[in-house]
Amino acid sequence: MALRLESHPMRSFASAMALLVLAAVVSGCVSLRPYEEVWKDPRVVRFVDVDGQRVHVEVRGSGEPVVLVHGFGGSVYSWRLVVPELSQTFQTIAIDLNGFGYTERPEARKAYSRTGQLDLLSGAMDALGVESAHFVGHSYGGGLVLTLAHQRPERVRSVVAVNSVAPEWSARGRRLKSIASPVAPLFIRGWALRSRNIDRALRRSFSDDELVTPELVESYRERLRVEGAIRAFRNLGKPRGGSADLAAVPYEEIQQPILLVWGREDTLIPVEKARSAAARMPHGHLTVLEDCGHMPMEEQPGAFVAEVERFLSEGTRNETMAFKPSGSRIISKWPPPMMAASTRAFSS
Repeated sequence: MALRLESHPMRSFASAMALLVLAAVVSGCVSLRPYEEVWKDPRVVRFVDVDGQRVHVEVRGSGEPVVLVHGFGGSVYSWRLVVPELSQTFQTIAIDLNGFGYTERPEARKAYSRTGQLDLLSGAMDALGVESAHFVGHSYGGGLVLTLAHQRPERVRSVVAVNSVAPEWSARGRRLKSIASPVAPLFIRGWALRSRNIDRALRRSFSDDELVTPELVESYRERLRVEGAIRAFRNLGKPRGGSADLAAVPYEEIQQPILLVWGREDTLIPVEKARSAAARMPHGHLTVLEDCGHMPMEEQPGAFVAEVERFLSEGTRNETMAFKPSGSRIISKWPPPMMAASTRAFSS
């Protein structure tokens, strides 16, 4: 799921904020679930300690480790349809990032920066005794995983980037979010966490609206409606960690095998962005799933798992990368001939 603010001139933005305040006053605000209640919930089984922070993880299966990193607004719940099959062959490790799911929302602003999220992933791996792993990252999580592969290559065996944003994400989008910080409590509790807005965000991400059920909406909302959500929103919306934290990742320098998995009907990040990116990656391939939007693991879990399993079994064996995507639902095979390195890939 991609939760985002649209771009408006400042006057329109101020008007929107005034309407937001009025709506919140009239209709009341969504309550946030106390974190200690999450911690004691018997349905939320496993946490690891990362420098004193409680980080929610779900670990299943055995074999080579595969770390699953959700997108913006998602959580480990986003992988529920693919984990049962993937964990038959691999050890799957799904992690809730800072600001999402059932991971404790930290106080430190840096925790919500790109570097802070990488530290969380590395720290969770250390807590689980995992030195290196294959990584599957969706959207915002895909950008983080590509950054990890470049900056900490010893931790990453291979990458599956699913409808991924650019690693530096959208500075413009984050600036808009940061403008909203003074009214963040009203924005989060009075608007963003309402069921109809989660529903709207999911429908933008899906090709088939019928898959967006009330149960799905509530499951996503429940994992966002956690104490610390306002702090997380403020800090996720502001670039932190200095200019290096916002720097673009040179795809040409990533040496691990990479599979880009894309939904053909993704209107948030068009497939053309992925084609440009794949052309710049020394060991990059793109597979495109038909009848699928921004969330392949939700809309086409069977086809998604088939491609990921083939890649992890065949495409990571050696540096020659003989792997080629295949399957009845695949409509494109990449990479094409190398395009200009200056082509910008991905967008948020």
